[in-house]
Amino acid sequence: MAVFGKDKKGTLHTIINELVERTNSEAQRLRVLEQRIENIDQRINSVEGNILSATNQMQGIQKETDDKLKKRDERLAKIDTVMGELVKHFKKLATKAEVKEVQNMVDIYNPVKSSFMTREEIERLLSERNK
Repeated sequence: MAVFGKDKKGTLHTIINELVERTNSEAQRLRVLEQRIENIDQRINSVEGNILSATNQMQGIQKETDDKLKKRDERLAKIDTVMGELVKHFKKLATKAEVKEVQNMVDIYNPVKSSFMTREEIERLLSERNK
């Protein structure tokens, strides 16, 4: 039986060594997995930071664009107002035909260009005609 006792100790020692090796191997695998998880976690944090940065930039660009659009809308409203006033003023101005009519009237009553007859000349012409 002593032979069997030695074998038990040797077998037990072999089993313990095998368990220690497996434990060390599993511990090493766990360390590798933990490092991979840490690397993935760092990459995720980096991507999140980049996304936040890009989001902030986009919000800034959107705000600038909104401000520019608002300013353009205000300018367009002012231009519309001014255009409306100009149209009102243009409607009050004389047309080309009206100016031509006034020019003709001035030409008719212009004493330098027109030849007016005196009363005496008209009476003389009438009397010559009646004779």
